[in-house]
Amino acid sequence: MSDRWFEDFKVGDQIVSSGKTLTEAEIIDWAFHFDPQPFHMDKVAAEEHMYGGLIASGWMLGTYAFRLFTMANPWAPEASLGSPGIEGLRLDPARASRRHHSCRRYNYRQPSIQKQTGPGRCGDGLAAA
Repeated sequence: MSDRWFEDFKVGDQIVSSGKTLTEAEIIDWAFHFDPQPFHMDKVAAEEHMYGGLIASGWMLGTYAFRLFTMANPWAPEASLGSPGIEGLRLDPARASRRHHSCRRYNYRQPSIQKQTGPGRCGDGLAAA
């Protein structure tokens, strides 16, 4: 478990997660529940689509990437304040049987405009990856 806080992250720091290999069954099951488009659920229809085969939903990739990232334990458990959102997210088509990793490089640090008080809250800020 990491004990890093906002102050410990430097611009250029990089965190690389362990990997995850997606299976066709996972891609189809996830799409069935959350993103029911033919190129995510139907192998035959997907081959006729512009992607030329079954691909994972971008939303699936986002959830898996965040899971891998948090499993890498980049910060102290009580240090995370959640996410203010995702800016400029771009995903490439991901296929089954390829290994995927979550890689984050910190591009800047920005102290929070609205400081909060209390144990561990002084000096909150945003570390953008």
